Amino acid sequence: MIRRFATRFGRILAPVALWALLAGLLDAIRLPEDGTGWLPFVGVATLAGLLVLVPGLALAGTLALLIGGSGDPAHLPSWLARTLMPADPRRRVLAGLTALGVVAASGAFVLAGFMAARPLIDGMRTTVFSAMAVTLVLWALALALAAGVALARRRIAELLDRRPPGRIATMAGSAPVALAALVAAVAVGLWVARERVAAIVDAVDLAPYILLASTGVVALGAGMAGAFSTMRRGWLAAFAGGVPLLILGSFVWLLALSGPLDDLRRACSEDAGLAPIAYRVFKDVADRDGDGLLPYFGEGDCAPRDAAIHPGAVEIPDNGIDEDCDGEDLWIGTLPAGGDGRWDHPVPDAVREARWNVVLLTIDALAPARSSLYGYERPTTPFLEELAREAAWFPWAYSQGPSTRLAFPSLFTSRFDSQVQREAAARIPLELLPGNKMMAEILQVAGFRTVAVLPTSYFAKWKGLTQGFDEVLEDPIAHYVRPLLHNAEAVTDAGLRAAAEHPQRPLFLWLHYYDPHSPETRPPGDDIPNFGTARGDTYDAELIYTDREVRRFVEGLRKVRPADRTLLIVMGDHGEAFDANHAKQRHGFDLHSVVLHVPFLVVAPFVQPGPIDMPVTSLDVLPTIVNLLGLAGDFQFEGTSLVPQLLGEPAQRHRAVFSQFYLPENVHHKKPTLRQAGIRTADLYYFRDYNVNRDRLFRYRTDPFEETDLSTVMPEALKLLKDGLARWQARVVPSARGALPRMPTPPTERDSNATPPRTEAEAREAPPATPVAPR
Repeated sequence: MIRRFATRFGRILAPVALWALLAGLLDAIRLPEDGTGWLPFVGVATLAGLLVLVPGLALAGTLALLIGGSGDPAHLPSWLARTLMPADPRRRVLAGLTALGVVAASGAFVLAGFMAARPLIDGMRTTVFSAMAVTLVLWALALALAAGVALARRRIAELLDRRPPGRIATMAGSAPVALAALVAAVAVGLWVARERVAAIVDAVDLAPYILLASTGVVALGAGMAGAFSTMRRGWLAAFAGGVPLLILGSFVWLLALSGPLDDLRRACSEDAGLAPIAYRVFKDVADRDGDGLLPYFGEGDCAPRDAAIHPGAVEIPDNGIDEDCDGEDLWIGTLPAGGDGRWDHPVPDAVREARWNVVLLTIDALAPARSSLYGYERPTTPFLEELAREAAWFPWAYSQGPSTRLAFPSLFTSRFDSQVQREAAARIPLELLPGNKMMAEILQVAGFRTVAVLPTSYFAKWKGLTQGFDEVLEDPIAHYVRPLLHNAEAVTDAGLRAAAEHPQRPLFLWLHYYDPHSPETRPPGDDIPNFGTARGDTYDAELIYTDREVRRFVEGLRKVRPADRTLLIVMGDHGEAFDANHAKQRHGFDLHSVVLHVPFLVVAPFVQPGPIDMPVTSLDVLPTIVNLLGLAGDFQFEGTSLVPQLLGEPAQRHRAVFSQFYLPENVHHKKPTLRQAGIRTADLYYFRDYNVNRDRLFRYRTDPFEETDLSTVMPEALKLLKDGLARWQARVVPSARGALPRMPTPPTERDSNATPPRTEAEAREAPPATPVAPR
């Protein structure tokens, strides 16, 4: 019996071994030219082979136990034929109709489950309770459908006992017909949801799955063709056993390697197709302390059983413990770690005493690299070019986070994502808690009428985002519908209506244009150029459409609100990527500069027009507004006021700004929250990927798509920036090992000629001032 099992197991394992071998070799061959050293090649081939081999071993053992005969894959076609089309007509019809019932019940389960689960998820505040309710509903639905299928099968069996099926019924009720019905149902479902399916397919790299399927078909075809049937037993055993042993042995050898393994890790976790899937699975299994890093593949976890010590951990300065595994305890040093912002710079009396209207106009996913304002060859943003001639323009402005849900909370609070107070839950975007001091709330207290114009339901359902707004206009949401998915005209109309109302009160208006955000669709208007059907071509047309609506809004605003009393800020929430580094993941997954780069223009009669050559961040917007208006309050801003530069003082080129890729939902999941972080100076940009312990250093101005990593050729600069990033992280990211250093208090040493901030009463009662003439 054991011998027969071993024979069956070997014959089934042979095509699995061939599949693993082919998949591993082809995945390694597909590596880019700069990643094809022998060690990355072996690593990728091993991990890709394991991806097939491990489940293949379990499958081969299961099939060897369940099926009879020799287990030869060459007999699979006849076995399938007997299984799907048994000789007994009664069994054939019963099996086929049962399969049809299962197909119908499965479809009903998906549809009914979705309809029942959605109101439960949306209606319950607590994620745990909603998950429990949905689970109970789905269990009840599954049991009811299973009982229905069982009862129907029993009834069909009784009918077949009374009256044997005829020839037509035998064919119509067979399992192949059930499979055909399943395929047809899936095809209809895909056709109905074709737009969403197309968006998913476009966002997913299908190459690994095509490689996996094609090598599997080759291996299975070789087995069914009898390639292993004629192989001598010794050769069969050597192949079926040798390939798995080779792959497993190579894997053990890779785990034993130590030292810097950047090329190996990058190839296995990023550059290959199949290997990264196996890498992630292995990481989930082997990360025993749950800190997101391993002691293998050069990830550098020096304490694999202590979640508080790993290369991405917060280093507590001067405590004698090496939390981040860099070989030394952190010394505070002198390099800035952020937190040195000011919002008390001197402001001319005429500016400070005027009752300004403040308009914050944001544009989603506007990529400066495709904006003609930044030198792009197509005239995608002609109005922004005109506006920049009268604005203080910050060409090197960067968002704090790489996506909308990570950018707006920081913009509205001038706090890093790790400092923003959020609900600890799984659903995203997470609710922003009332403890945050939001931009609209600060201006509302100062006597402004605060109005928000929302473009899509995503923002309307985001709890806490509109804290402090007197009015939230959601009219444009009704116009954001498929297949067009453009509503900039409705956003402009709503914004102009809001600006025209209550002209006697100072206004804070936030309106957001969503049109450049994916999915890219042809915008309305016959006069919008048609550059082509490629994604970038459609995106460029969307920018032109959005730019025209921004022009219409600004020109209309100046008719209902005096330009000499209006502070207009135009900014993006995050960037958008079209380069080879982001072929599928366009934004929201890393901290490359193209994902963070945003336009930033400040238009007011007192500003010094022209570009200001210094790195700035979205966190600087709120301190700048507070400084200009002279508002008093207990603020804990992380950004700094740009008032000196708006008034014509020299740029602060020595400044360093920071960015985070922080996942707040991982607080709920009890997983590492800080995935990447970066520090940017006037010339260099360093960011660290804590997920795989990888350093990256770029000259972002001359290498905008960051194709040349300088981390190995500029060790001194790397060390300096790395230390600065560690000091900043120690201050703003919650630590697993102890309390953070205290937040810096607002500046107390003011310039002798600094203007004291106004109280709330003074802000409300300040008389209008003589407008300042534009320079």
